[in-house]
Amino acid sequence: MGDSPVPGSNSATADADARARVWVDLSTLVRKRADLFAKSLGGLGTAALTAVGIAKFADVFPLPPIGDIPALLWVALIATIGGFVAMGVALVWFSSLLWSVSEPVILPLDPEHPGPDERLSPEELTLVQAAYGAQLAAHKDFKSLVEYANHASKLERRAAKIENTPQPVDEARQRKAASLRGRAAGIRAEIGEAQARALLNVVRSRAAGAVRGHTSKWLVASFLVGLVAFGVGSDYLAAQHTDDLAAVDRCAAAIRSAAEVAPATVRLLPPLCDASPADVARAAPKEDTADAALSGTIADATARYVACRGALVTAGDRATRAERAMCARIRLAIVDALGPASSSTRAAKNVRAGKGANAAKGG
Repeated sequence: MGDSPVPGSNSATADADARARVWVDLSTLVRKRADLFAKSLGGLGTAALTAVGIAKFADVFPLPPIGDIPALLWVALIATIGGFVAMGVALVWFSSLLWSVSEPVILPLDPEHPGPDERLSPEELTLVQAAYGAQLAAHKDFKSLVEYANHASKLERRAAKIENTPQPVDEARQRKAASLRGRAAGIRAEIGEAQARALLNVVRSRAAGAVRGHTSKWLVASFLVGLVAFGVGSDYLAAQHTDDLAAVDRCAAAIRSAAEVAPATVRLLPPLCDASPADVARAAPKEDTADAALSGTIADATARYVACRGALVTAGDRATRAERAMCARIRLAIVDALGPASSSTRAAKNVRAGKGANAAKGG
């Protein structure tokens, strides 16, 4: 600041105010970007975790009874839940670090003795001290910004004393009071510029720490570990459900096959199927009621036909036409019950029916 205008001139005050506005605008820009990044990260991360969590947990649950869960399944379950929680905590923590950039910053005039409301870390106080030192580089008579501010207050008191004197104030004294107030205003402007520069240093430090600090690196590592644990654990649990369903389908097919082909082989099925004779009986195909009635009719007619044929053989030539016709009708009834006959069978049936009718007439 060796070429800067002398503090107290209008140009010096205006330049200090302009530079202070630049520092403040830059601080505001950094804060807005950090706030936007935090909101975007929080919204997208929450939506992604919700979607992934709902999809994966739907595949994981329901679980077997607590007593039937093997050790490896417990490990997968803990990895799934723990990984999901780790991702959520890392996301919320990282977003809070970004939001901390937008927190109000109260800068002390004396970084070596901050007040109770001036909550800054030692590293941030060092940055504030550096900004103040750069501002005081052109003023070797003042060791701190506090001394510089006290000097401005002293100039303001001298100007007020001149203005409040009971004696008539001549033009020279008025110019002197105005000069003193101008010098005090210039010092105040430079103090404001130093604080604005210190504010930018603190905001930049917080933004850099939120993105590249040690805490951020640990949070990113925790998120990645949680992501891997959640993915591996949930995939293992989902695969267990898929394998169980496939095993149930295979057992059901095996029980049906045993019921249809060889019920005795049910004892050869693995314990997983847990098949009993009652299961085989339930899986056996049920015979239709109408088919059962038809089978009974055919069996009864077959028995009668066998008896009739036996009587004819025993009677030999003594058998009458009526008796032969009766056996023929029983046979035709069996053929009709068995289903549609071929044309030759129908022709034979008609011929025999005709003979039976003639025999009946002859009898």
